[in-house]
Amino acid sequence: MIIARNNEFDVFIKDVITYPDWIGVDVSDKLACNSYGDTLLHVAACQDRVDMIEELLNHGVPINKKGEHGYTALHEAVEQGSYLSALYLIKMGADLSILNDFGQKPLELLVIK
Repeated sequence: MIIARNNEFDVFIKDVITYPDWIGVDVSDKLACNSYGDTLLHVAACQDRVDMIEELLNHGVPINKKGEHGYTALHEAVEQGSYLSALYLIKMGADLSILNDFGQKPLELLVIK
């Protein structure tokens, strides 16, 4: 079990709120979404932050929520090459069959690279 310390989560959040897509979003709510529907879980998956993924899942962030372009956190992790995050999301029950807006399952993004 990986446990993120509060300080690490605070640093993660301070970084996220500087991203253009997240400016003005109330990220004090771990269930927050940006205007594209991306969650903090999407961001953590892109950054290969397994510790943050665990923290967010423990606080009820839905693992299979679609964000921009219909991507789940698993789509994001695979596309960004964040393979530890992808493996962790799969272990935690991420759905491998969800299609993004382009008709791709998460693991099909591996073939495209």
